[in-house]
Amino acid sequence: MTDRRKYFNRVALGCYRDNADRDYAHARLAYQALLGNQFLWSSLHCLEKYAKCICLLNEVSSKEIRHEVLPAINKVQAERKDLNIELSPQVIGFIQRLERSGAYERYMGIGFFAAPEDLLMLDMSVFSIREYCFPKLTEEELVMAKQMHGDGQIPPQHRRPYSGWLERVIHTPSDKAHSAITWNNSQLGKSIMGSADIPFGNWMLSRSPLSTGTPELLDELSDLIRIPKEIRKACLREITRAD
Repeated sequence: MTDRRKYFNRVALGCYRDNADRDYAHARLAYQALLGNQFLWSSLHCLEKYAKCICLLNEVSSKEIRHEVLPAINKVQAERKDLNIELSPQVIGFIQRLERSGAYERYMGIGFFAAPEDLLMLDMSVFSIREYCFPKLTEEELVMAKQMHGDGQIPPQHRRPYSGWLERVIHTPSDKAHSAITWNNSQLGKSIMGSADIPFGNWMLSRSPLSTGTPELLDELSDLIRIPKEIRKACLREITRAD
C-alpha cells in the first residue's frame, strides 16, 4: 500500500468514520433523553460522514455534497462499478426524511417529528452503511479471503479487517460511551420492543416558532436573520393553515 493510500485511509477513518461513530452515540443519547430535534440532526450528521468516508476510501470526490447521504452513496456507486451498497427501502425512506428536513431542524426553522421507531431505523441505517467504511483488502488479503470462500465472494465480515471507534466501545463495557451504543440496540441483539425502559411509543414533535407569527412579521424577521426560501415557504403554509 502506497504512502498516499495510507494517508487517504487515515483521513477517511479518522475524520469521517470514527467521527461518525461519535455522532451515532450522540444521536442515541439524544433519543434516550427525548431530544427529538438533536436526535434527527445528529443522525443526519452521522450518516453523512459514513457516506463521505466511503467516497474517500474509493477516491471519489464529495466536495460538492453537503448535508446529504444518498447523493454521496449514489455517486460513489456510479463511479466505482464494483461497489454495490445495498440499502432496504425502509432505510432509504428514513434517510430521505432526514435529508428533507434534518439540515433545517437544527435551528428549529421548521417543525420536526421523530417517530417511535426512528431509533431502530437509525441503527439499521448505521450498520447497513458503515459496513463499507473500511479500507479495501490488500492483494494478499484478497487472495486469502477468496481462498476461504469457494465462490470467490467476500462476505461482509471479511471486508473489514480494521477495528474502529465503534468496535472498541462495544467491546469495552467500562467505556463511558458503551451504554449509549448498546442500549436497546437491535443490531447488537437487543430487543427494542420487549424493553420496559425504552421510551417506545413516544412521539417527539414540535412546531417551529417561525410559523407562529404573521407573514408581515416573518418578513420583518428576515431582515435580521437568514431564513432560507424553502423555510419561508414552509412557514407561510403553516401560518395560512393556522388562520
